[in-house]
Parts: sequence; C-alpha cells; structure tokens
Amino acid sequence: MMIKDMKKYVLTFILAIAMTTMAFAQANKPTIMVVPSQTWCNEYGYTKTEIVNGGTKTVPDYERAFLENGDMKVAITTIGNMMVMADYPLKDMEQYLNSLSLKRAEDIVATSKQVANVALTPLDIINQRAKADIIFDLYWKVNTFGPNRTLTYNLRVLDAYTYKQIGGTNGTSRPSSSSELAVMLQDAATGTMGQIEGQIDAFFRNMQEKGREVALEIRLWDNCPYDLEEEFGGKELNQIIEDWVYDNTVSGRYSVGESTETRMDFEQVRIPLYDERERAIDATRWARGLASYLKTLGIESKVNHRGLGCATITIGGK
Repeated sequence: MMIKDMKKYVLTFILAIAMTTMAFAQANKPTIMVVPSQTWCNEYGYTKTEIVNGGTKTVPDYERAFLENGDMKVAITTIGNMMVMADYPLKDMEQYLNSLSLKRAEDIVATSKQVANVALTPLDIINQRAKADIIFDLYWKVNTFGPNRTLTYNLRVLDAYTYKQIGGTNGTSRPSSSSELAVMLQDAATGTMGQIEGQIDAFFRNMQEKGREVALEIRLWDNCPYDLEEEFGGKELNQIIEDWVYDNTVSGRYSVGESTETRMDFEQVRIPLYDERERAIDATRWARGLASYLKTLGIESKVNHRGLGCATITIGGK
C-alpha cells in the first residue's frame, strides 16, 4: 500500500472512530430543549389568554415571541450551542413550534361529557412533539449603568416529564460598553455550565437506575356499570390495576395518592426509559399497556394524555 493511501486510510479510520464516539456519547446523554421562561414572556408581553374549564388562564405566546423578538432567538441559541459543544443532543423549540399547526395544537385537548376538560399548556403541546428529556427554563435581563451594560440570567433545569426542578444556576456578565447580547450571555454563563452538566448527568443516571417518573390517573365514566371495588376473577378492580402497575414499574416503584371507589391517583411512578425496540416511553405509551391488559379482562377504557409525564385512563367505555 502506498504511503499516501495509508495516510488516507488512517485518517478515515480515525474520523470514523471519532464520529462513532460522539454518537455514542450523545446517545447516552439526555436531550435538552431551551425555552424562554414564563416570567420573561410576561415582562415582554408575549402572552395570550386561554379559556380552561370555564375560566381564563394567561399562558406564554411562544409563536409571537419567536416571530417578533430577535434577542430571544439569540439567547436560546447561545445557551443551546453551549450544550451542543458539551455533546448534549438539542431539541430546537422553534423548529417544533413551526411544525405544529396552531389550530391543531389548540385542539389537542382530552374532553368528554363525563370528564372535566383537560387542556394542555403550550409547552406541553410543543414537548409532546419534541419529547425532550430536559427543559432549560431561561430568563435574562440587560441592565444599564451609564455607558456600561451587564446581563443577568437565571436558568432553571426541569424534568420535561414532571416539570420538577432538578437543578439551576444564575450569573451576571462583566460590565461592558459594547458587548452584544450573545457575548454578554456567554460571559455570564461561562463557569456555571459545568455545574449544570453535573446536575443533568446525576439526574439522568438516577433515571437509568430507578426509571423515569410519571403520574397515572384512573377515572370512571359516569355511566360505568361498576366501580373500582367490583370484582373480576375474584379480585377487586383497584387491586388488579395496582398489581399491573407494580409489575410494570422499575423495581415496583410508585405511590398511591387519592384512592376511592371511583378514582385512583398513582404518583412518583417509575417507568422504564425505553421499550424493547429502544423507543422512548412516555406516560401515555406506558398507560396503553394497562388499557390493553384491562381489555383482555373485558374492561373497556380510554387513554388520554396530559403531556409527556401524565396519563389518564377512563374506564367503562371509549
């Protein structure tokens, strides 16, 4: 083999190894989506009013913020790029927002005559498509002191399935008379992102060991001919359900909240991260397994999603 060809072969081999290593590293890290915090949206007027259960609720208007505020795009891209440089897979919020028809998104609501309306938040709707593991809830503010400016930022790290905070950091950039937003934000964040990476990695290791946390609600249709204390094959329905939950959680980890003859609430339910095909499992996908099992017992039910981390099974019809 010629020396030139040998060098080319070695270079190709090294490049292939590097790409494989990078892909493996990313496959073993959680996916992240950076979103503007509700506080930031409120301060800049990027909100809208929705009617939920007969009342009004103010929620972020992400679409208008992306269309009208270039600084927001810069801030989200800056933080996102810092995580990409650390080999974390990134979900682009704007991309998933653009892929949704707003009318269709607003129609993704689980409703029935018998069950109170369950409306998804705008973030629920976007993340239902993106399926990120981690949400970066980003707030920033530019401060002016005479000719100088600084940027203060606050970053909350949230479990995308439960919205529980799993970490966070904040910082302020050095005073400058000419720095652009991206430069100031990077200056404020540099030195603190290592802390964030440690928090994320610890959280993901915990999930891999103990499972992903979700919630499950069991309800009955108003016209259901039986309740959760009805016996099927010599066992009460509530016990049948709880046994299935125990058998299909990681190490049987879950807790039961409210439990009556007409409803059951399962909390801190730990489900596997992936199914046998290595597909990510969310609460709805997991709950369908219970619905399928109940069907083998002659019990009809309907599964409704409440975002990635919560599912409702209504028993007695579809």
